[in-house]
Amino acid sequence: MVWLWIGTVAVVFVLARALRTTLDAPPLRRVNYAGRDVVTAGGIVAVVGFALSLGVASVAGSTEANLAFPSAVAVFGFAAIGLFDDVIGSHTARGFRGHVAALRRGELTSGMAKLVAGVGVAGVTSVALSEGVAHRLLNVVVIAGAANVANLLDLRPARAYKAAVVVSIGLLVATRGDDLVTSELWFVAAIAGLLPAELREELMLGDTGSNAMGAALGVAVVCACTSSTGWLLLAAGVVIVINIAGEVVSFGRVIDSVAPLRAFDRLGRRP
Repeated sequence: MVWLWIGTVAVVFVLARALRTTLDAPPLRRVNYAGRDVVTAGGIVAVVGFALSLGVASVAGSTEANLAFPSAVAVFGFAAIGLFDDVIGSHTARGFRGHVAALRRGELTSGMAKLVAGVGVAGVTSVALSEGVAHRLLNVVVIAGAANVANLLDLRPARAYKAAVVVSIGLLVATRGDDLVTSELWFVAAIAGLLPAELREELMLGDTGSNAMGAALGVAVVCACTSSTGWLLLAAGVVIVINIAGEVVSFGRVIDSVAPLRAFDRLGRRP
């Protein structure tokens, strides 16, 4: 699996360089937090690299490619939904409450459409992960919720990815490198190929990359909890709490107020 990860990271890194001009199009330009004009939806590069690597590994008969099927469904589904929001999203409504308020006015925002579609994709993914309605509902909460948490964190270069790496390491340690969990983290590893460009603020993951990465991480969490309903309930509860907190608390302010978190958050970023 390590060699598959390394190969995918290399492919994504090369694609990021090769697609630089292609991605430099008006629909994919956004002004970031520092006032710099950068490419959004950069996560699509990682999706393409992941798809290529997954296809090659599948043709070669790789066991890891078969195990990675649930996360692949989540990645491709959430990436498509995120790209929709990156390209046409107005972002006039912020947070769940903002989207609900817009819906009450008779306006279906791109964010609300993304939420509904995301629940659907998480539902399809959950079928491949467990049986029973209760378990599948918890799976949906974890996968869709994790996708949104990654999106909430994707406000500074590499912030969402750094958090995903920390959670991924925790999962690998807790499951002692379980093959299934490791395979579901394949796409999270692939995002590393975009890290240099993201830290230089040449691109953002955007909803395309952050939602897909969060969903893949959610699938890995579900797989790590398959043998224990209690752990799955705890994971769902944690995801719900973080999403609710994101509605009332600025994660950026919390990070900036805690020195170790602030240092980790700014590690590798441009001044």
